[in-house]
Formats: sequence, structure tokens, C-alpha cells
Amino acid sequence: MKSKNLIQKIYKRKELVSPLHILKHRWRLIEYFSISLPCFIETKVDYNEDYVWIKQYRIKKKPINSISKYQRLKLLKELAADLDIMCREGFVHGDINRKNIAYDTEKLLLIDLEPDLVQIKNGKRTFFSTTPYIASSDLRNGKITTATDKISFACFCKIWGKGYSRPLNSKELVRMRLKKDVPILTGVSDLDIVSKTFVDIVDFC
Repeated sequence: MKSKNLIQKIYKRKELVSPLHILKHRWRLIEYFSISLPCFIETKVDYNEDYVWIKQYRIKKKPINSISKYQRLKLLKELAADLDIMCREGFVHGDINRKNIAYDTEKLLLIDLEPDLVQIKNGKRTFFSTTPYIASSDLRNGKITTATDKISFACFCKIWGKGYSRPLNSKELVRMRLKKDVPILTGVSDLDIVSKTFVDIVDFC
């Protein structure tokens, strides 16, 4: 991978929360999916005792909002098929939302692959997911799972795919969802979404 064609992010190992064997498994999956699934961009993970480098090929992005509504549905279904494979292999992206999805004129691509989904920032354990698109069960259990990937993908399908408004007052919504199962999508429970495949979520939403 030539350096001029790369986007590189550097992380301090001491700020990654998960045990090293779990981290290595995640990094192997990132590299594997980056050459086997169309929705991933080729990615390399390097590390030493102190740092982790996530190196991803630079792509020519196109404005995602320029895509027609008809084409959006087609692209969402293609992305969902890859996400179902990713899910079956036990990989959790953790932050599937508009800012982490790019478009290269042919397909939607997942970007911003974190080396760990819980990291230490400013001395605190921090979820590397976007609120309020975190499953209520994950909020209460203190970890990020496939449930969050499905909830956040469902919201992306609604907001970008069908033009629905983003949730207002996300901090208050998160506080409410910590206490009880308040749906993030009106009239749809988290369980309704999490029980479906990603492909089914596209049609459901």
C-alpha cells in the first residue's frame, strides 16, 4: 500500500479497552473483509507495543445525497447483504451512520473502522458509536454489539433512504433509553429491528 494513497489513523494501545487477543481477532477481520466484501475499502492494521495504525486506501468520494431515491434503495440492499455476512462472522462495525458511509459512484462503502469499540478518552471509557443510534440493551450492558449495528442501520435507512427527520434532543433520548425501551424509530421497538437480518431491515424500514 503506497503511503500517498492512504488515509492513516493512529491510536495509543493503552487507550484500547479490549484484551489483546480480542483486538487481534477484530483487526484480522477488518483486513479480511477489506478484500472480500465490496462494502469495505482495502485496509491494513499494523501495531506495536505502543500504537495501532489503521491504514485505508483513499477513494474518490461522490456526494451521497446526489443519489436518486430509487437508486438509494438498490444501494442499501447491496450494503445490507454485505452487512449480513459481516454479522454472521461476528464482526461489529459499531457506528453505521451517514458520516461513516461513503459513495464511489457504484456502491456504498463503510469507513472509519475503529480498532476497538470502547476506548479511553479524556480518562473515561467511551463508546465509539454515535448517540442516539445505540441499542438500548447495549447502553444498559455497557458494550456495543450487532444490535447497535442493526439499530443504526435502520435509522440510516429511514433518514437517508426515505428522507425522515433525525431524532431531536439526542442526549435526552439516550437518557430515556437507558431507563426503559423507548423506541428510536416511532412505533418500532428495538427488538423488532434486532430480530431481523440487515436485508430485511431495508424493506421493514
